[in-house]
Amino acid sequence: MLMLVHSCKLQEIVKGYLFMMKKLLSYILGALILFGIVVASPSTAAGEVGVIDNGKVLEQFSESQAAQKKIVAEREKLQKKFAELSESLETSLKDKSLSEAQKLQKRKEAKETLESEKKKLDLMIQSLRTDVEGKIIKAIEAEAKTQGLSMVVSKGIVFYGGKDITQQVVNRLK
Repeated sequence: MLMLVHSCKLQEIVKGYLFMMKKLLSYILGALILFGIVVASPSTAAGEVGVIDNGKVLEQFSESQAAQKKIVAEREKLQKKFAELSESLETSLKDKSLSEAQKLQKRKEAKETLESEKKKLDLMIQSLRTDVEGKIIKAIEAEAKTQGLSMVVSKGIVFYGGKDITQQVVNRLK
């Protein structure tokens, strides 16, 4: 019974952790754009400021959507593996022929396996995020240079003014 409660708590923790990682990609990009991506243009010392709707860019960028789908699929795989591991561990712990040391070893192995899988997922998410962010930033920089903008900031922090380049950036990403 105690192991089942422990497994449920671990499963909730893993679900929460993976959900947060799923959102990380959009939050990181939002933070980058929130603080502004400064694009120095030699021809304009105090040029016009561009604005971009980072949510719209993420929604319409096919590679961002593919990355999100891959993260969800990997998360589901990890949850399935966790469920199988929990079931196997619970069966092992009920086995009367195993000593306490063997049961402890089984718990340790299960924990190490889960941690290893979480690390793999973290690395995959980081790689996907870096790739998507890099492509979006390059598209923003290219569009800003084309339009002679000296700075691009998130549309969410602009109350008035700025030139919206969201659709042009989305078009560059296609």
